[in-house]
Amino acid sequence: MFKSKFIIYLMDLSFNILDCFDDNIDNLDITKYYIYVLKLVDDRYYVGRTGNILRRIEEHFTGVGAIYTMKYNPIKVIEVTEELTKQDERNKTLEVMTKYGWEKVRGACWCSLEITKPKEKYKNKSFEKYNKKLNKLTKSISLNDIDIDLDKLYNYENKDIEYIGHMLNKSPCWIAKRLEDLKIVKRKQLARGYIKYIESDLYKLKCKTMNANKREIQNNNFDCTILPLSKEYLTNIKNIIRGKILNCK
Repeated sequence: MFKSKFIIYLMDLSFNILDCFDDNIDNLDITKYYIYVLKLVDDRYYVGRTGNILRRIEEHFTGVGAIYTMKYNPIKVIEVTEELTKQDERNKTLEVMTKYGWEKVRGACWCSLEITKPKEKYKNKSFEKYNKKLNKLTKSISLNDIDIDLDKLYNYENKDIEYIGHMLNKSPCWIAKRLEDLKIVKRKQLARGYIKYIESDLYKLKCKTMNANKREIQNNNFDCTILPLSKEYLTNIKNIIRGKILNCK
């Protein structure tokens, strides 16, 4: 459906819009909102947001887009990402400003020909929220992908947790706990291969390594806290002994 509409749209253009993009755009959905980055002449950049990515790009390249792209003609579309939050355009603009310099970048509320430098405090706060949301989303997507593979390997291929852990680059214990979280098993101890795993040499080696690491951490904490107190304690003992000697005289 989308590809047929896309071909019809291209036929109506007086120029080939594909030449405007660095990457293949066959996977773009014309029903969604996107954040895009344009590279302009004079090493300048423009960040925009649109609900019709193809039409908006055409407007920029035919001289009826933003005031900034009218003055500095577009060369290429260097990035297109789907909008996830209302702050994406602003955050992407700040990101591009950091990379190329705020003087040569426009977007979001900084779209005029003449702007002042964004406040550093405001900038850092925006990036912090942006990165936090992006990391959370990336982690969620990654975990969903793992869950799909986990379900397939456990329920359809009847593999045990040790095999699945090897395939997904996770520990068997993590796999068992994830199976419990997903309610595939009632308790992680009931996961296929769990008893076999905790009786294996691999599990014993893992426990040995964990205990060694724990002892090392405890020793480091001991060294940091006890040694200064020992010096103080010795000083007090010396003072007590000195006091007794003086009293005897």
